Order: sequence, then C-alpha cells, then structure tokens
Amino acid sequence: MTNPPDAVFAGNPTTLTCVSSASKPQACIRAYIRTSANIRELDPGYCNQESSSVQTTTRTFTFTASAEENGAKLYCNASNSVTDHPVRSQVYTLNVQSRPQFPRQSNQQAAALGENIRLMFKFVSNPAYVNLTWYKLINGTAEKLTVSNSSGSKYRSRVTDAIHKFLFNKAEVQLSGHLAELEISDVKRDDFGQYKFVAENDVGSSETIISFNLIDRPCPPILTTTFCENRMANVTWISCFNGGSTQTFKLLYKKKAGHWVELPDNITDPGEDMAVSEVVKGLEERGEYSFRVYGFNRWNKSDTVETSCTVTAPGSPGAPGALTGPLAGGISGAIVLMGVVLLVVVILRRRKQGSRSSGETK
Repeated sequence: MTNPPDAVFAGNPTTLTCVSSASKPQACIRAYIRTSANIRELDPGYCNQESSSVQTTTRTFTFTASAEENGAKLYCNASNSVTDHPVRSQVYTLNVQSRPQFPRQSNQQAAALGENIRLMFKFVSNPAYVNLTWYKLINGTAEKLTVSNSSGSKYRSRVTDAIHKFLFNKAEVQLSGHLAELEISDVKRDDFGQYKFVAENDVGSSETIISFNLIDRPCPPILTTTFCENRMANVTWISCFNGGSTQTFKLLYKKKAGHWVELPDNITDPGEDMAVSEVVKGLEERGEYSFRVYGFNRWNKSDTVETSCTVTAPGSPGAPGALTGPLAGGISGAIVLMGVVLLVVVILRRRKQGSRSSGETK
C-alpha cells in the first residue's frame, strides 16, 4: 500500500494504490475495509493474471468511506494461482472525519411535575467536538437555553465518554463517542415540549430533536351545567390540563340506589379550557340520576367529578333543570343559552385569574 491517507472525509471519494513488486504469475490485488461487524471489499472485480513472467502489479482503488467506518482496518491482499494464502499488506487504521453523528436512540423522554430530568443525547464526533448547544422549540422557533453548572441553575449540562452502536451494512458497529446530558430542575408545565441539541466540530454541525413529555394524570374536569328532561340528560364540563399527554373522557350515570353505567364510547378532548357536552338518553321519567366524569391519558386518570339532576316529564311547567322545552321556546331558550355561556365564561376567567395569582400549582 503506497501513501495511505492521513485522514479521509466521510462521503468524499478517496484514492488508494496497492503494489505487488514481484509475482510469477501476475498477482491479483484486492483491497478491504474491516469493521468490528463486517468486511467490505473495495471495487470487487476480475484480476488480470495472463502474464507468466515476473511482474510488478499495481492496482488503484477509489472508495468512499462512511463515518461508521472510522477506526476500521484498511489493507490490500495479493495472490496468484501458485499460493493458497494471499499476502497481506501493512494494515492501516482509517481516520474518517465527519460532522458529528447521532446513533439510533429514543427521541422521547418523560418526567413528573417537580422532578429533575436529564435529557440524553448520544453522539460521535471525529474530529473532537468544539461546541455543544441546547435549544427549546417554542411555536417552531428555537430559543437558545442558558446552561450553567452553577448552583440553582434551571439548566445544567455534562458530557461523558460512551460507546455507541450504529447500524452499518445491516450489522451493528460500535464506535467511541459521547453522551451529552441536559438536566432540567424542578419541572414545570412550561418545560415540556421539544428540545434541539446541536453538536459542532471542525468539519460541520449536526442536530437532533427530542420530545419531553410530562408523566402526569389530567386535572379534574370542571362541571358546569346538567339538564334533565324527557328521558334525556345533557352534561357539560370544561376540559382541564391533560397532564402532558392526549386525554379522553368517560361519562358514567346511575339512577338513585342503582348501579353505575359507563357510556361505551370515549369522549374526545377539544382542548384545555374548552367546553364538552354529552347527551345521555333512555332515562326514566321522574328518576333522580347522578353523573360522573373523569379524564384519562396514557399515564393515569383524573379525579372524578359528580353531579345529579331529576328527569322531569315533558312539558312540565317550572320543571327544574328542564332542557328541551326552554331551548325550543324562542326567547326562553335564548335566555337559557346565554346563562350557560355566561357561566362558562365566568368559570374560565376565574380559573385563569387564579392561575396568574397563584403561579404553577398542582
């Protein structure tokens, strides 16, 4: 092997020349790259062995190395029809330089409110990294985090050495790399979302994104109104914080002294602070009914909230909680609707004012 390169750059063509100084018959020269998982032959093909005189054979290879082949062994073999064992050249260790690389890793992490969480980013860098930066993605915009290892800092970081596995040519290759950790202390609701990690070296920079979800159950829904009439009930509530994961609702009902019956369908969450209504049919006239609502997500379910009402006969004058009659009756229906809307608005405003005055609570 003549003049092996000091370094090659991933993705760029590199030329290698191998020479067999004397062979009778003429030598066949082949070149290989051997990683911990497999061997790749460079430019495989037929070798010309027509001459029977002593020959000097030269063969030039052009190959493109990948970042996963950094540290692999590069060598040439020469053989002819006389020997059963090829002659191997000096073995050269490939120095493949590239921008930082990220192995396959989970892009999801989670924690509960009040905990400290470490977001972990695996990467490999040759040449050595020169800069690491963390960002929080807010409405599609990357905002750089102020990371400090001083006491009381919201964001702290550290980098340790680690061995990472890459899938290369359908086999796992192990490479020496690093593990970068971003620690977020005292997790709040505003901390969940997506974080971007950027690693930079003298060749270039690379980035990866990880999603941080809260491990928390939803907060209880807020019941607003319940109307019962004509063997039906309409239950309305306000959706609360979903705990950091998509939530749905369940509605249960029972007649006084009866057993709880759960509606079979999950009820979709329209979003925090949004109103949800569900109609329960097939109730008995003049029956006293109780209703329960709770939300649940991938982690757990919320506390259950409960309300009740009495089903009245259709058209009963002054029936408490009547729904169908007033809503069908023009001005009276409009008054009921306005009352419901105002009630919802008042509750929303009180909740938001309470949040601003008391800060983050759970």
